[in-house]
Amino acid sequence: MTGLLKCSDCGSTMTNSFTNKKKRRYFYYRCQSVIRRGRTACNTKEVNAEKLEMFITDSLSRVSQDNQYLDNLAFRILHETLRRNGFEPSEELRKNLATRVQQVLIDFKNQINKGTQIEKALIFQRVIRKVRFERNYLEVVVRVRDMQYLPSHDTVGHASGA
Repeated sequence: MTGLLKCSDCGSTMTNSFTNKKKRRYFYYRCQSVIRRGRTACNTKEVNAEKLEMFITDSLSRVSQDNQYLDNLAFRILHETLRRNGFEPSEELRKNLATRVQQVLIDFKNQINKGTQIEKALIFQRVIRKVRFERNYLEVVVRVRDMQYLPSHDTVGHASGA
């Protein structure tokens, strides 16, 4: 997720790093401000990569099962996108978008669950556009492709408790 993950405390990119302890390698995402200017530069020093990736995957999986959330998200996206251009989105368009987002999230979960570590990294890069991290808040922007009725679109999911 290097390049995708932003620290919301200071706005810096968080990059992957690791440490070796007791014959095991632990992976983290570290705030670039902390790396460049020292531990006092930002409150968010690092986050455990495995836990964060699992939390994102679990959260997106839950969102994929929440039809009301998906409908509301599709409604909001369409109204922000189409109304700006003077179009009134149809109910069918909203349902199609909600279904497409749901399918992207389900495919993401299925691919992550059966992929190798390298495949998982590539899947995150392909599906996730941006992640904004705080200790108590996480914003994930997901790429939604192949939507003939909209130019190019991203959807946002929010989760608490990272």
